[in-house]
Amino acid sequence: MRTFPSPVDHTQVASPADAPAWPGSTPQRVLGAALAALALLALPGCGNDPDPGDDATATDVSDASEDTGAADTTQADSGPELTLKWTQLVPTTTEKMRAAAAIPGSPGAYVVVGEGASVALLEGGTFTDISPKNVGAAHLNAVWAASKDNIVAAGEGSTLITWDGQSWQVAGAVPPTPVVTFLSLSGDPSGDVWAVGEGAQAWRRTGAVWAPAAVTSTSGEAIGDKADFVTVSASAKGGVWIAASKGATGGGVVLHSADGKSWKGYPTPEPPRDLWAAATAPAKGSALVVGGTTDAYVARFDGDAFVGAGDVKWSLGFRSAGGTAADQLWIGGLKGQLRAWDGAAWSVVDVAPPPGTVGGFPQPSNDLLDVAVGGPEEVLLVTAYKLYRFGKQP
Repeated sequence: MRTFPSPVDHTQVASPADAPAWPGSTPQRVLGAALAALALLALPGCGNDPDPGDDATATDVSDASEDTGAADTTQADSGPELTLKWTQLVPTTTEKMRAAAAIPGSPGAYVVVGEGASVALLEGGTFTDISPKNVGAAHLNAVWAASKDNIVAAGEGSTLITWDGQSWQVAGAVPPTPVVTFLSLSGDPSGDVWAVGEGAQAWRRTGAVWAPAAVTSTSGEAIGDKADFVTVSASAKGGVWIAASKGATGGGVVLHSADGKSWKGYPTPEPPRDLWAAATAPAKGSALVVGGTTDAYVARFDGDAFVGAGDVKWSLGFRSAGGTAADQLWIGGLKGQLRAWDGAAWSVVDVAPPPGTVGGFPQPSNDLLDVAVGGPEEVLLVTAYKLYRFGKQP
């Protein structure tokens, strides 16, 4: 069984990329070029100038230099020692952040969106501003990425835009109507992407064409007249999951469709705020929904309904959920709370720097607005003005 990071020990050393367990073990540090040079000087005759007329001496020194050079090349390829730890990141923009998405295949790389149409790429602790110039100051609430050259962002005022690595394109010649405040995005690298928002509106991109999608419960719990679609999770094998808040009537509905056409509704006693769904066919444990305001609400899919997901050890609501598998889940919420699920129980995760770090940072006191998971050892937490990354870092 995999285990999540301890609330106390944040100095765990990263394992090699192909190690199955996490946290892993420390690779051996190789000797530096300076030590190799000292070893060379210790060889007999290496401290004296060679005789220009002595061919044997000249040949010996040349061979030794070649050997040392080969050793240096091996050492350079080893790279810096990496450890699993938390770091705090502050973007250069002064706009409030709202959401982030991990960039597949690039550990430590994310795209972050927020107010004022702000968009930034985060790679290795460095931010690159790629904010669009053709959507005004629309606040962006959601982002999804298939790669650094295939990003979709959405937000207020029917804003729905796509990044191709060079520029942003608006979805269609006419913005989605009636006006949509988009709240969530999800998709499959094949090009099937969903955008959902207030007023129970959903748009779907098939290939390069966006079009409104009819989402109604054909069996099970009905959506209701004043529902908002608050979050979506879509994949080729897992189908589409959409969580809807019923608004004034209370509670919510989680909708699932294998083909995007026929939907089944599952009731939730509390309004949902976010959900995680596996990229596999629906089965027990393949989906998780979180929410609540004064009370934390977390439920998992047992194959037929959403049921209690265990003691999360907190009394306030959750706002975000993410993961890579049913036994590798993270949820975050009000007052900086963060929980991790290892397949058996929830643990309280302490967001703090490694012991002894000068300067440091406290556990975030602000709400965790989003949890972007890039892998079993790669997580980014989003608060309004600061990001917190856990992963393999120098």
